Amino acid sequence: MSPAARELLWRKAAVLGSLWAASEIILGSFLKNAQVPFAGVLLTGIGVAILVAGHRLWPEKGLLWRAGLVCAAMKSVSPSAILLSPMVAIFAEGVLAELAVRFVGGNAAGYIAAGGLAMSWGLVHKIGKLLLFYGPESLQVYVKGLEKLRDWLGRPGGVWEPLVFLFAVYFAAGAAAALIGMKAS
Repeated sequence: MSPAARELLWRKAAVLGSLWAASEIILGSFLKNAQVPFAGVLLTGIGVAILVAGHRLWPEKGLLWRAGLVCAAMKSVSPSAILLSPMVAIFAEGVLAELAVRFVGGNAAGYIAAGGLAMSWGLVHKIGKLLLFYGPESLQVYVKGLEKLRDWLGRPGGVWEPLVFLFAVYFAAGAAAALIGMKAS
């Protein structure tokens, strides 16, 4: 790739990343201060829709991870008290979207996979933070809580069933956001 083409790709990524960052910073600050539940899911959905619509306009390799990097960098100037965790999540979402589009293709299936994977990162990120901050003992608390819930509901099931269900819900939300992005373009 020539230097001029690389510079143009970064400019396109800056456009997409800036739009995504604007929603993260402005709407995100409002939603977090208002303590709206699942605000991160809504913000990720907006980001997925922007990425998909932008990639349909400019179907270039490397656009999505660069847009994620730009958005994450711009998130650093957010008035929010917590910055590092959302910055890591935003960049990871851009990378996952890029990987999905590269492996599946710049088509409907690729965009749905990109949206689903990017949105599902939120669940993986939350579990990873729990393990990082509270250690493996947090898994034992999860298992004990799940066993009590199953006993209370009188419903048998495996330990992984709720996590698989949550992953499917997150993936479906990301796929819906990708469909919105495809409609918008």
